[in-house]
Amino acid sequence: MSLFCTGCSFFHAGQNDVWQTTEADFEQIDVRHFAQNRLTFEGIRNGESSVYTYDMHEKTLTRNQGSVGWANSNDSFHYLGAYGKVTLQKSEAASSLILKDQDGNEKELVQVSAEQSLGLSVSPNRKSLLYWAGNGSESDVYLYDLERDEHAFVNNFSGLLQEEDVSWSGNSKYVMLEERQIYRVADGAEVMEIEDAAQTSWSPVSDELLVLERDADGMKLPGSVEKNYAHRIVKYDVFNKEKEQLFPRSEGPLPLILDEIVWGEQGRFFAFVTGSVNGEQVYYRQVHVMDPQGGFHHVENEQNARPFAIEDITFSPNGDFLSYTANGLLKVLYIPTQKSKVFDVYTQNQAADNRYLVYNRDEAWVMAGHEVRRLMSGLEEKSVYRSDEELLRFFVANDGESLLVIERKSDQYALKLVSLLEQETEAEAN
Repeated sequence: MSLFCTGCSFFHAGQNDVWQTTEADFEQIDVRHFAQNRLTFEGIRNGESSVYTYDMHEKTLTRNQGSVGWANSNDSFHYLGAYGKVTLQKSEAASSLILKDQDGNEKELVQVSAEQSLGLSVSPNRKSLLYWAGNGSESDVYLYDLERDEHAFVNNFSGLLQEEDVSWSGNSKYVMLEERQIYRVADGAEVMEIEDAAQTSWSPVSDELLVLERDADGMKLPGSVEKNYAHRIVKYDVFNKEKEQLFPRSEGPLPLILDEIVWGEQGRFFAFVTGSVNGEQVYYRQVHVMDPQGGFHHVENEQNARPFAIEDITFSPNGDFLSYTANGLLKVLYIPTQKSKVFDVYTQNQAADNRYLVYNRDEAWVMAGHEVRRLMSGLEEKSVYRSDEELLRFFVANDGESLLVIERKSDQYALKLVSLLEQETEAEAN
C-alpha cells in the first residue's frame, strides 16, 4: 500500500496500525459499511487481506490486526435501548432468549428444547418482543412487554413461523403475522384479518396500513414472468376497522401495479409503479408518488419502446427527493416543485455493488461519469468533484464538507479524501 501525503505520520495503537493520511492505494477494496463518517472495508496490499477503517473526521486509516469474521454466529442479539439487549442463544441442548439489562443482569425469558425452533422479532420502539416456539408442524406465538415484564399468548399457527412473516406498525401498536392477522400489542388480541393481499406495507411512523389487492377481472402477468402485481391500493384504518381505496380513484379499466410499495422514512409519501402487458412482455410505464391521505398524487411517465424495469426507488431522509433507475438512467425528482432531472448512469449501473446516488441532509449527491454533482433544493446542480480516473464509489461526510472517493487507476484502487471547502476556495481564487 502506498500513502500519498506530505508529512504522513505512523503510529502503533494496541493491535491496530494507524496512519494519518488523505489518500491510499490498494490492490483491491471491498466496502463493508459506512456510517458516521467512518468507512470499513477489506483491502488487499501485497496479496494480504486486512480489514481497514477510514475516519473522515480524524483523517486516519486504521488496519485491524488479525482476521475479522463477517459471518453470523449461532447467537443473534438485538439492542433494546434502555432495556439492554436480548440474545437468542442456541446450543446442542436448547435454545433460549436471554435479556441482559444495562447493569449486566441477565434473565432467561424462555427456553425450548433442541428439537424445537425459537424465533424472535423486536418492535420498532424496542419496548416489545414477539417470539415463537415451533416443532415444525405448528408454532406458538407470544408477545413480551419489556416495561411490564409480562408475557401474552397470541396464537397458534400451523407450520413454522419465519422472521419475514412478522411486520410491525411504525408506531409499534400493532403487529401483523403472515400478511394476514393483525394483533394489538398491548394485550395480544386479534383486531383485524386481511384477505387476498398481494402485498401489505405499514407506514414507517404510524399504524396506517397499505394493501395491494388483486381483482379477478384485472390484467394478469404472463405465466413466464415472476413479479408481484396488483390492481388497487387500499388503506386500512386498523383502529376503526375501516378501509379506503386510494388508487385508482376513478372508475374505468383497472391499472396494473407492479412490484411493491415504497415508503419514505417519515411516512409523508409512498411510491409505486404501474405498467402494461404486451404479449409475453411486461412494460414499466409510470412512477406514482402519493401521500397516505390521497390528497397528493404526482406521476412520472417513463414510456419506452422496449420492456425494462424501474428499480432502486428511494426517498431522501426528509422526503423531498425521490430517485429511481430505468434502463440505465437515473431520475431524481424534487417533490415540492414536481420537477426532475435525469442522469446517464448506464456504465455505473452494470456493477452489482455500485452506489451512484447518496442522500445527505437536504441534498442529493450524484456520481455521473467522472464527476460527483450536488443537487440542492429545487434541483440546483453543482459539480463538486471531477477525476480523470474511473470513479467507483463515493461517501459524503455528515456535514457535507468532504467526500471520500474510491477510484480505479489501472490495476490499483485509490481511496481519497476530498475537501469540498478547499476546492471552493481554489475555484473562487481562480
